Amino acid sequence: MESFEAQTCPQCGGALGQTQGQALVVCPFCNAELKRQLTAIESTERVLQRREEVMPTVERLMARYTSHFIAGDKQGALRMMEAVQYLTLSMTYEVDELSEREAMATPFVKDTAKQLGVEYVPPHRREEAVTHAYVEKLLETKVSFLQEA
Repeated sequence: MESFEAQTCPQCGGALGQTQGQALVVCPFCNAELKRQLTAIESTERVLQRREEVMPTVERLMARYTSHFIAGDKQGALRMMEAVQYLTLSMTYEVDELSEREAMATPFVKDTAKQLGVEYVPPHRREEAVTHAYVEKLLETKVSFLQEA
């Protein structure tokens, strides 16, 4: 993948048309995939757009975190916080899949686990990956509340 700044394809010279706001552009003539450096304003706009898309899910996960915590299910609470961390990182760092942020998310999630008093096993060691589908599955799980005696 070649980086470019011009409005023409560096491989075939074809006009690329409108590229504003696009980090990845495909030449309509030769199908070359071209990576474009976004301006600071474009980057900020993309972060804000992703935030708008992700925040409803983060809010749902935080509500589930609270439910698991209240129910005494600290591992369940940790799974919710893990997903929140991955989604939060996805707002700032553009990635194809959430699992690409494991190295960045792990220290934060380990800290949360320590505060909760539970062990944290990163997804790759659990033979799992934190993906958008994984997050949706978490949101579908039932939370059983502890009954007072």
